[in-house]
Amino acid sequence: MYINIILSGVVTGTVIALLKKYNVLGKMLNILKIETTCPIPTAWDYVFSKYESYWVEIEVSSGKQIRGLFSNMSYASSEYDNRDIYLEKLYEKKSDNSVWEKVERTKGVWISSSDIKHIKFYELEEDE
Repeated sequence: MYINIILSGVVTGTVIALLKKYNVLGKMLNILKIETTCPIPTAWDYVFSKYESYWVEIEVSSGKQIRGLFSNMSYASSEYDNRDIYLEKLYEKKSDNSVWEKVERTKGVWISSSDIKHIKFYELEEDE
């Protein structure tokens, strides 16, 4: 009896998570032409709430480009007044080619919200 209760909870939780992840309800409402308000207040919250991995290129206020990996050990603040970001791996682009090379002996980089001008996101290939 208890196994049925546990299994039904696991199945229900999995179904709800998948419905939310793939926005099934929102897509159905959109097909039915029912307007809804977005529960995610900013583009920052939208991108970083997806829990995806990206190569990122951040331009800071000095004009410098900071390149790195945003993945499961990275962090983007969800505080409205302080949108700082931590990248778990730091990379640099060598001037002779467009390949990003990992900066050795670093543990990532923290960037203050006041320094961020804009962020470019690049797809992370499955084998990277």
